[in-house]
Amino acid sequence: FFTVDLETVSGGSSAPLVYGEVLRCGKPLFEAFNDERYPLPVLCPLCLTGDEIEEITYDNFGTQVRLYLFDRPGGDA
Repeated sequence: FFTVDLETVSGGSSAPLVYGEVLRCGKPLFEAFNDERYPLPVLCPLCLTGDEIEEITYDNFGTQVRLYLFDRPGGDA
């Protein structure tokens, strides 16, 4: 499986927010976290080709499965 790390950068130093968030097709990233430190848009790995993809692999990531941005409900994005 693929994972994503998220850090904030301020004044030349970084602070980790999340290590090892697993990418799951159709599931928003950082869904369990909802505060001002996390990206305002929702990041979600999706397959929009019509293929029935349940697992993100080296073969389909970046081709059939891509990361998409959506406005966060209630956000000002």
